[in-house]
Parts: sequence; structure tokens; C-alpha cells
Amino acid sequence: MNPTTNIICTTQLKQCMQPWITPDLNYGMAKWQELAGGFDLISLVEMDGVALLNRLDTKYVMTTEQLWEALANLQQDYWLLEVDGQRINRYRTLYFDTPGFDLYHAHVNKRPERYKVRSREYADSHLAFLEVKHRTRKDRTIKDRIRTVEQVIAMTPEMTLWLGAVSPVDGSTLEPKLWNSFLRMTLVNKQWCERVTLDLRLAFAIDTRRLQLDSIAIAEVKMDGTMDDSYLREKVAGDIFRDAGVIAPETAFYEVYVDYGEGVQYFGLYPAVEIVDDTLIQTAFSDDSGNVYKPEGSGAAFGEGMYNEESFYIYRKPSMALSDRTRWRRLTRRTMT
Repeated sequence: MNPTTNIICTTQLKQCMQPWITPDLNYGMAKWQELAGGFDLISLVEMDGVALLNRLDTKYVMTTEQLWEALANLQQDYWLLEVDGQRINRYRTLYFDTPGFDLYHAHVNKRPERYKVRSREYADSHLAFLEVKHRTRKDRTIKDRIRTVEQVIAMTPEMTLWLGAVSPVDGSTLEPKLWNSFLRMTLVNKQWCERVTLDLRLAFAIDTRRLQLDSIAIAEVKMDGTMDDSYLREKVAGDIFRDAGVIAPETAFYEVYVDYGEGVQYFGLYPAVEIVDDTLIQTAFSDDSGNVYKPEGSGAAFGEGMYNEESFYIYRKPSMALSDRTRWRRLTRRTMT
């Protein structure tokens, strides 16, 4: 087992856990490095088009032996992410929760609308983010995040304000609960909008307790949450709305070709949808004053009996006036009753 350390410190804000060292890429990883060498590579910049912040996630737990056997059969169909020459990357995560573990209990009890709040360090790319993951009642995963100078270990007033803008979570009630580190390989499908993350050397720490799972691997398949094999949904929906007199974005189809330096590759046919808060406002309205509201989760459902007011929250910028939020709540209550 790779040695780890964990330290408890006290700040003026609250007690916080300090991270232990990130996993050692040289410890027992030679065969995995060799296997990773058989994949074609993709960079972070090239992978931006498959960020999938709105997606469908499916997780699989398996032994490392099972993962090894599966990987050998995927080399022709996937690219492998390389960051600064590293094909196996180090991650370190700190999860936040309330004193009563409200977010955790919502997750294990499979609440229709639930959230995770975490800070994550991408050690090899020297990046850190504060992230919120929202699991909707339609089993879609929506992720919001902001870049931070270093890995966050305690909430600040500015972070609390941001959390309130993108979720119903009260950041002032959150405290650090669990450290987690792992090694990850990230695969990108060459044909579809899909990523697969493969996590090894999982380790956890809370207070002074530590646990490392060297023989367990977790695979997570992340697919576009709006995937439509017919490519017609956006087009048909927009046409129907406009025929009914409802303002809706225009849609066009494009064939996409990409050249990574080894010749042009055909990536397929994709629909391009007009951006609501850009050209649609310019063509459909006399000016761009006011706010654009975007419902998500069951707040966006059209089906009879599916709307759940408790799960509806205002997705807003921190600068949005409180009066705007009040008017929107009154509007939704009047409309849905």
C-alpha cells in the first residue's frame, strides 16, 4: 500500500482536513502504463468538445483484473487523454456536506433531486475547481464549476454566493467531510459524444481514518444527456413551437470534419441550434434588457402532474436582483396552479 498522511488543522473559520499526498504513478503501475501506450491520444484542448456538463452517467464497479481485460478490447474505438505527457492522471477531491450529512442522505435515499459539492485538484494539469453536481429526477447529471487558485478546503462568502446562484445548497452550512484520491484514465469515443473514466488506486480519508482499495476499479460512462440518434428532435421541436406562435431557436445541420494532423476524419452530422441569449434575443425582441430564465429538472417538465415546486430553483447570476427572483416565483406559482 502506498503510504499516506492526514493532518487535522484549525483555522479561524472552522476545523478543516488537509490533503494527503497524491497517488504515486510509479507504484505498481508499470503494466497499466504499458497498456495505456496502445491507445491513440487526445489532448485537453481537443477534448473540450466532449466536456459533457449535462449528461447521463452510468457507473460500473469491477476488479482491476476485469478492467484490464476490457481495456485491451477498446484501443481501436477510443482515444486516451494525455496531460503534460501523462496518460494516467492524478486526482484529489474533498467532499463537503452539512453537519447532519444532508447531501449524503439525499443521495443514498435516492431523492429525485440531489446534489454533491466538492473541490477537486487535477494534479497533473495544475488546475483546481469548486464543483456542484446535480442529479435530476430524469437521471441526468448537470455539473457547474468555477476555477479556484488552489484546492478549496473551506467555504468562503464568495463561494457561498456562487453556490446559491447555481443550486439550492446553502454554502454557509457546509463543512469538509471526506478526502478521496485516485488515478484516472479518460477515454473519448472516436464516433460518439461519449467519455469513459477509469479510476484506480482509490483511497479515502476522514479524520484520522484511511482506506485504500487497490483491487477495485470504477468505470463511469458519460454520454450526452440530450443525445438523439435521429438528430431531428431540436429541429422538429423548434418548428412546432414557431408554428404555434412561440419564439424558438432556429436549427441547421452541419457535417463535421476534423484534422488532427493525420488527415481529415469525418465526425458525422450534427445539428446546430441558435443560442437563446445571443442571436435569438436580437432577432425576436426589440432589446436585450431583462433576464433570461432557464428551468431545469422537473421545473422544465411539460407532463401533467410532473411539476414539483420543491425541486424548482432559480438559476441566476449573483447580480440578479432579489425582486427578479420574487417575481419569477410568483409567476411560476400562478402559472402552475
